[in-house]
Amino acid sequence: MNTLDIFKQIIFSQWQLITVIFTLVAIFAMVIGRYPLKTTIRASISAFIINFLFVSFFLYFDVTAEPQVQPMNEIDIDERLLEVFEENKERATNKELVALVQPIQKDGTSKAEVYVKNFHDEWDFYGKVRIATFDEDEKMIKDQVFQVSLESGEMKKIHSDFGNAIFRWFRYEFYPEDNN
Repeated sequence: MNTLDIFKQIIFSQWQLITVIFTLVAIFAMVIGRYPLKTTIRASISAFIINFLFVSFFLYFDVTAEPQVQPMNEIDIDERLLEVFEENKERATNKELVALVQPIQKDGTSKAEVYVKNFHDEWDFYGKVRIATFDEDEKMIKDQVFQVSLESGEMKKIHSDFGNAIFRWFRYEFYPEDNN
């Protein structure tokens, strides 16, 4: 962001209305107090400048601060799958198989995409995966089963719109096909 954009955002911010309101209050108080016109004008200009500088000081830090939240469309899916793999490798029954429900933002709308990955070096996987998302009250939002085939080391997006991207957590289970 260049300096001109920063100044535009500070000067034309809705928060600068505070400066205008405080200046009008100062003028009103001076008129009610029957101060001389010269004193009223001088004090009003001073009040405007002081309030403008005060509000601008705080706006500068707000405008120039780095965003704390990573945009949903800039997430590295492989990195997220590795995180889920590391978190669940001791608990999961199929330790090398990982699923991920990832919220993303495209064209101003939020949605959830589903990815799966086989971390095993030698074995392929053929079967089903059950994915469920839950809200903050532990209520299931969506539950769906997908047919999946993954070669060793392969990652796939298996669903591009798994519904609402606002969920608290997700759970997955892999079910291998019986080869009888």
